[in-house]
Amino acid sequence: MKFLKDNGVKNYFVTGAVVEKGMGMHEEVEGLGYKIGEGELVEDILGSTWSEKMPKEMVMKKLRKDLGVDDKNVLVVGDGRAEILAGAEMGALVISRLPKSAEYQRKLHNELGAHIIVEDYLSEDLFEIFK
Repeated sequence: MKFLKDNGVKNYFVTGAVVEKGMGMHEEVEGLGYKIGEGELVEDILGSTWSEKMPKEMVMKKLRKDLGVDDKNVLVVGDGRAEILAGAEMGALVISRLPKSAEYQRKLHNELGAHIIVEDYLSEDLFEIFK
């Protein structure tokens, strides 16, 4: 993520769960040492609210619309079917993270449209791709 930010990419975390600042996913991300906010490593964490529950793919669509970003300029990185399919449907570059032992899920992510599947986010393959 630091490499991406250093090269002009804005990083967002997206979830279908309810997001409240200082709680849940915010707490987890900050606990890992990532700063969250405009200009920080993580621009924002977006998800549902208590009054409006949205699936992850709808949160992704709303974010792209709010930012005015062309779908082809989006990188989706994840390990769940929802974000892999949503990313593929929008025409984004889609990277899936699954262990080699997850053979069924790897096959499924390929079928859903993942362009690249890596075993972990520290894979040298990712650094080569981003260069």
